[in-house]
Amino acid sequence: MAQKAGKSLTISGIVVDKSSDKEPIIGANIFLKDRPGVGTTTDLDGRFKVQAHKGDVLIVNYIGYDKIEYFVTDSQTNLVLKMTPSATALDEVVAVSYTHLTLPTNREVEFSVDDRLSKKKK
Repeated sequence: MAQKAGKSLTISGIVVDKSSDKEPIIGANIFLKDRPGVGTTTDLDGRFKVQAHKGDVLIVNYIGYDKIEYFVTDSQTNLVLKMTPSATALDEVVAVSYTHLTLPTNREVEFSVDDRLSKKKK
């Protein structure tokens, strides 16, 4: 989509959890719909600042919360965006890890079930 013409507007404020009204959401993603590469994340206080144009749509999302869409009409310097916890919860999270061990070429290391380490020379 073509970039919007007109004056650049400053949109800044804070993103908070709607259920507490005060708890900042740290690391929420904020970007402009239809303008790839334009965006930011909230800081440790839940604060953000982004440049937009009149008519842009500001998207705010964070894992575990419903997405917010905010229609830009004018500059805002104390905007408070309240995110609602998502009704969809995760049942489980699976973490997968992989480790690669590099050894000298003349040795082989085997790990047995009882965690004893044995070395063999080739």
